[in-house]
Amino acid sequence: MTLASKYYMIGIDVGTTHIKAVIFNEWGTEISKSVVGTPSMTDSKYGQVWDPEAMWTAVTDATRSALTALSQGVSLEDRVRDSEIVGVAVASVGESGVPLDCQGQALYPIIPWFDTRTFQQAQWWAREIGRERTAQITGLSVKSIYSAQKILWLFQEVNGLSDAIDTWLPVSSLISFKLTGERSIDYSQASRTMLFDQTNLTWSQDLLDIAGIPRRILPEPVPSGTFIGRVTDLASQATGIPAGVPVFAGGHDHVCGALSVGATESGTVLDSCGTAESLVAPCSDSSRMADVIKNGFSFGSHVARGMYYAMGGLYASGGAQDWFRHEFCGREASYGDLIDLAGRSAPGSGGVIFIPRLLGSGPPDRDQRATGAFTRILPHVTLADFARAVLEGLSFELKMAVDAIEAGLKKPVRNIIAIGGGARNDLWLAIKACVLRMPIEVPQVDEAVALGAALLAGIGSGVYEDTEDALAKARPVRRIVLPDESLSQVYIDAFHTYTAVSRALLEVDRCHVQEERSYGS
Repeated sequence: MTLASKYYMIGIDVGTTHIKAVIFNEWGTEISKSVVGTPSMTDSKYGQVWDPEAMWTAVTDATRSALTALSQGVSLEDRVRDSEIVGVAVASVGESGVPLDCQGQALYPIIPWFDTRTFQQAQWWAREIGRERTAQITGLSVKSIYSAQKILWLFQEVNGLSDAIDTWLPVSSLISFKLTGERSIDYSQASRTMLFDQTNLTWSQDLLDIAGIPRRILPEPVPSGTFIGRVTDLASQATGIPAGVPVFAGGHDHVCGALSVGATESGTVLDSCGTAESLVAPCSDSSRMADVIKNGFSFGSHVARGMYYAMGGLYASGGAQDWFRHEFCGREASYGDLIDLAGRSAPGSGGVIFIPRLLGSGPPDRDQRATGAFTRILPHVTLADFARAVLEGLSFELKMAVDAIEAGLKKPVRNIIAIGGGARNDLWLAIKACVLRMPIEVPQVDEAVALGAALLAGIGSGVYEDTEDALAKARPVRRIVLPDESLSQVYIDAFHTYTAVSRALLEVDRCHVQEERSYGS
């Protein structure tokens, strides 16, 4: 039975490669969608950057297309009236942002989150402010990707910018500003700046003073779902969104995705499986922040009111499968071929162990120097054993991360919610469920991030009373992957072997680094 709809929300998702405008009804059903590429340009010295005006134009193209498809895709009597669009919210990548002058004009392109130019600023920060002090305040380890390093670089390298800058805004806030003319930032995006005090939910004046970053350039942080302003006449002409529609604070894309699929309570972990594997574990207060960091995760404020999260990940997850498929199976082999091959091996992979640390290790022992390996190889093993060992190794690495979450939050994890491309791999999901010995929920949703943003607009506009009400009405249908208890002992034994090999390889990697230093290489 199709439920009648009275309200529609627009969720905008500005990602690294794509920008999406998606219209949902109050039941969480996708009504209309448009996807465009995220425009980028090349800086001759630093590589890829994002032009703020080109990004805004792409957003306007996406919203106009989604609204046009909406009006063309329904009958006249069911056509959505302007008054039924109750709100808009924007989710985007974290860490990246734009400096604006007092007229709202960009003073420099957006530096992408993955840009490496800020390495020296991160070194200075670690030396002068300190890693422990930073973690105690912000919940983050000192890394070059965070916004504070980008702002320092702008002040140091762009002539006149420190005098001309009026505001620095993250990407989601830039789009909200273009829609409303109001400068804002939500807690979840502030959490990715390395300037946000997680205990007091405001900017750390201590860190700002030491870094020399004026507080005046940072809007006062607000909870996601807070009313920001209304779509202006000018923005309406550009986007097709009716003037006067309210805009609400969205947030960091990973955390908006967590909201939409119900990863909003302690005991649940969102496993977003793509080229990398991102884990988001909600928690109810900031008292566990130090333990979370000690166990290899970052800490931040959730888009769900009053909640926080631990976040970490595996850097080469789907990427490790792609590497194996190309190098061992041939460039012509498909992803399906890899899964079929792995399915021909029995649980345990003939004893082969794969350590999937092609880009360093994740929690609990994060180390960018860590390497991967195939081990315990005997004459009887086959290519199928190697293929399955890749999936099992990734699952063991996930278990180590989930164990670290439990140690950091001091609470058991009860279930996993899997989204992303990896959530369509039934064999991998089955292995994960057996290794973790817990059910894995797979929501049937294509645009989790945009839905999360739309739900924030719905909460802000009063369509939903709160997060719980939103999820009760709009949480996607899901299927459950249950562990096969008959395989539990196989994977318990294999995991013990995996952890022993993993620790030994980490020691080898660290010894190798010391040898390189001693020889001056």
